[in-house]
Amino acid sequence: FDISSAKIKQEAGATIEHSIAFTVWKTSRYSQQLGGFQNKIMLSTTAAASRRTSSLWISRISSTTRSNSTIAKSKSTTRRVLGNNTDIVTSQLQQQQQRGFAAAMKGGTRGARGHGWFLKYRQGLGGRHLQGKFWDRDIEFLEDWNQQILDLGSKQAFINVRVGSASASSSKHDDDHDATKAATTTKEKEEDEFQLLVDLATEALPETTQNFIQLGLDGYYTNTTIYRIEKTTGFACGDVQHLHGKGGHCHPDLGTYGVLKMEPMVMRHTRGVITMLCPGVDRVDSRFFCVTHDAPQLDGYHVPFGKLTDESLQILDDWHKNIFTKRGKPTVDMTITQIGLVNEEQSGQNAA
Repeated sequence: FDISSAKIKQEAGATIEHSIAFTVWKTSRYSQQLGGFQNKIMLSTTAAASRRTSSLWISRISSTTRSNSTIAKSKSTTRRVLGNNTDIVTSQLQQQQQRGFAAAMKGGTRGARGHGWFLKYRQGLGGRHLQGKFWDRDIEFLEDWNQQILDLGSKQAFINVRVGSASASSSKHDDDHDATKAATTTKEKEEDEFQLLVDLATEALPETTQNFIQLGLDGYYTNTTIYRIEKTTGFACGDVQHLHGKGGHCHPDLGTYGVLKMEPMVMRHTRGVITMLCPGVDRVDSRFFCVTHDAPQLDGYHVPFGKLTDESLQILDDWHKNIFTKRGKPTVDMTITQIGLVNEEQSGQNAA
């Protein structure tokens, strides 16, 4: 029994040792295979990266070579065409520069700084930033344009204005002598009564001019005031509601809800133009403005419909010089007594 049991133990131990040795050998074999596989992956990745880098450098070198060859060919072509006459190219460049300078002197430069600024700069008007927003405004052309609009067909109207004593709205410390002087030193027709003549563009702006004429003939403008004087722009008139510029309405037979549909702005606000004020978008009422200075800031906002005569414009210039204002309000009473049309015979003579 003892011998048999010893043999069993011996055989079992040998079996266990054999299995352990086999496991160790298998594990080492797997590790060797795995390490070799990893080494193969690393080698293949490195080879691919090197091939990609070398191809990139080869392409760069080839493109550089091609570009250099192209430049060399172009240079050789240029030399073959021009030869030794490189002075021709230099002279052509100088001529272009001279032509550009001559164009600048004539006021025809073009670029980020606009047109004509250099000519005005040479005239002592400063750079473009000192010449104002409307530095390129051609006043002579616009005045000629307005006259052509009037030549299409016009009627002449009159505006009678009475310049009285000191206004009640003036302050207590205003000098009465200055107010009387302002009312009497202007060029008078009948004591303190003045008549302004204006040519209305009835053909180009029929509705606007008809509104102005009808308001005058029906007495809406009678006893209204010149409620504001802008020394650098002109005279504001025509408030038939409140007399101080915050109200107005068109003729009841021509518009609805007190406003009239706005007509195209075919004229421009140059000196002497009379314009209908627009209280809102696409509508006009009764208020109008007599422009005594060029006013490009009014273009696109109000509707010019006529022009004052030279004699009437001179009267407004005298008012600018001799009538005192306080925050834009005249210190004397300036009342519109009547607005109407000049008789047909006189208008025919003016048209001729």
